Amino acid sequence: YILLNIVINKIEMKIQDHEIQYDKYTKRLSHLIWKIIYTVWLIFNILIVCEIMWIDVSLLMAWISLWIWFAMETMIWNVISGFFILTNKKFKIWDFVEVLWNINTRWTIEEINLKHTIIRWIDQRRLVIPNSIMSSTTMKTLKTEDLIRCDLNLSLPRHVNVEQVKQLITDTTNSYENT
Repeated sequence: YILLNIVINKIEMKIQDHEIQYDKYTKRLSHLIWKIIYTVWLIFNILIVCEIMWIDVSLLMAWISLWIWFAMETMIWNVISGFFILTNKKFKIWDFVEVLWNINTRWTIEEINLKHTIIRWIDQRRLVIPNSIMSSTTMKTLKTEDLIRCDLNLSLPRHVNVEQVKQLITDTTNSYENT
């Protein structure tokens, strides 16, 4: 522990002195690295003590790895699913997709990374979906469709001229190049 503490303190001093600008993020990062190294060192010493006391270390390691798997199961599945989504190329960023859940909704894929996929609805609401759910969801990619229908429900007060509203919606919709 003393040797490890000396090494970590020297590394931290080098970071502080000249190599990297020492701000609050660097301080947090160096503290996190120190905690990780200290935890690994502590586990290593516990395993050595268990081996000296004739405790089966392989059985202990199996229990620890099983515990880690259960603790990180959803994250591991999200990363694996994210890897398959990124390499599969069935859909990509800015594709317009129809997600077939209880109700059919149309979304634009905004971001795909290893942990989650961010999709945006037509009214600019964002939805973050874990990749384990995204990879098991039925989706229809609408990029190959010639025409995409979009239904719009409006509630108007009685005094509003409906024909003017229709004309305004038509003009606004036609002003975009893709409509």
